Amino acid sequence: MMDRGDKPEKSAEERLAKLMKAWNKAPDEARQAFLTAIAGDIAPQPEPIADGRYLTRSGIARIEAELKRRGLRPDQAMAEMGFGPRDKALTRALASGYGLRLSVISALADWLDRRD
Repeated sequence: MMDRGDKPEKSAEERLAKLMKAWNKAPDEARQAFLTAIAGDIAPQPEPIADGRYLTRSGIARIEAELKRRGLRPDQAMAEMGFGPRDKALTRALASGYGLRLSVISALADWLDRRD
């Protein structure tokens, strides 16, 4: 005789399939109540500002908007993030699509997140 504690644990895929089956059977009111209940658990993620070492179009737009809003030049933003005040890497990346060091990408992401 098999003890209930001996059942193998279901995989994430099996649990999601069961949830999907219940979702398809649920009335619209129940679906809306479920979405409302979990809405606080899901935080929207901003698009990444870079793909590897290169800024994405949306990343460039976010950076340029923040620079304009604060009246900063790219080299001033670099200095604010702790890089050398004469570091032109961000200027070159914004103007000509040059790659950036990963430390600059990380600092830019943190810099933008603090302002959002």
